[in-house]
Amino acid sequence: MKAFVLVLGIVFSIYNVGYSQKCDPMLWQADFDFTVEDFCIWRSDHNRSKSFAQFNIQYSRPALAGMTKNFNKAVENVYVRSSSWIDTSIHDLEYELWFQKIKFDLAEVFCRRFRKRLLADRKILAYDLQHADVIQEEIMAAYNMKRMAFERDYSNRPIDEIQPKWNTWVETELANLSEFRFNNVRKIKLK
Repeated sequence: MKAFVLVLGIVFSIYNVGYSQKCDPMLWQADFDFTVEDFCIWRSDHNRSKSFAQFNIQYSRPALAGMTKNFNKAVENVYVRSSSWIDTSIHDLEYELWFQKIKFDLAEVFCRRFRKRLLADRKILAYDLQHADVIQEEIMAAYNMKRMAFERDYSNRPIDEIQPKWNTWVETELANLSEFRFNNVRKIKLK
């Protein structure tokens, strides 16, 4: 009996290690494209939506204190794999993966806008770190409006019509905000 419990414990530990590595949160990356394996929950349920991906734009208040050259490392755009799912039985899986990728990219656009706004308001943040919460609320409201517009397009228009439009919009916005990408540590001068 002890041997059975020991073997079961080892198998469970190995499974948990594999699960946790695969399901760790992931920062946004420019060259990332979703695959089915990037979703920790797979289902076949035609009564629900085809997929769901959790994206968080989060910041560290302690990291804001004293930062003046840029706030890029203080704000993260994170894909939460453990709470994201996809229906693997759908016939248009590649479009659903693209759908979630664009939503992740949209979150990155607004994450960069958040970083830019923090830099613009750095003098206020020097004496009032709670101002970052106000900025985050405004940024998240704008992000949700844009995300809903994208979801409406995706639901109501042919994919070949919306794909070029949204790909172009995202690429343009990311390029315009390239100074505010996460891994840029150089000093940023606002124009």
